[in-house]
Amino acid sequence: MSDKEPLLDPKKKKLNEVSKEIYGSKTPSLAPKLIVLLSIALNVAVTSILFFSEAFRNRFKRFKSNDFHLTALSRRIVLVTYGGVYFLRLSFSTMFFVKRKMKYQESFTIFVWLSIIFNSFCCFAVGNSYNNLLWLQLGLSIAFYLIGSIFNTGSELMRHFWKKKPENKGKLYTRGFNSITRHPNYFGDVLLFSGWAIAAGWWTLYIPLLMFSFFVFFNIGVLENYLSEHYSEEWGDYKKRVKSLIPFVL
Repeated sequence: MSDKEPLLDPKKKKLNEVSKEIYGSKTPSLAPKLIVLLSIALNVAVTSILFFSEAFRNRFKRFKSNDFHLTALSRRIVLVTYGGVYFLRLSFSTMFFVKRKMKYQESFTIFVWLSIIFNSFCCFAVGNSYNNLLWLQLGLSIAFYLIGSIFNTGSELMRHFWKKKPENKGKLYTRGFNSITRHPNYFGDVLLFSGWAIAAGWWTLYIPLLMFSFFVFFNIGVLENYLSEHYSEEWGDYKKRVKSLIPFVL
């Protein structure tokens, strides 16, 4: 028998390389992180100006009464608030929780993706201003946004404080939100952007759907390949017990 190790499947080998490249290195990556945060700040600022610009609003000749003006204003206030909260929350998470190496290529990709998202929300929201923002629609939007934000940042906070305890060093975190989904931050992103889309206009639901697809078909596979090697003894049982993205479903 040969003492050589069995050759890895080419797909598995490539997955190992990608996961190691993304998650295997721990560096501050301050400049790329700042690019991401500046891109969010820029997009929030630009969309806010467009939302409340008379010149931009006058391009849409659908305002018939004060009721529609109030509806348009309330929709814009909700969306700008979402953008501001997202910027503050992501700034905190990026600077304190993201320990892995971030390349400039990744930061610029995020910049392009966020620009598409914010501009989509902006254009659809302004074009949709003549439609009433129903109380049910508003309530559903806020609920999705808040719950998603709590899942996203809350899971990172709970894991952070748990990992700081010496007795938990090198152990897999499976408590809190991680006890019902292996990736609560991804689930949170899908939820909060769904809430954002509900407020902007139903057509923008393509954004959380694309995000969901990207998580399922790329991000989760790459991250779990790294986690399965890093926590080899605990990962198998955890993967069997807990769903990957949507709690108790998927």
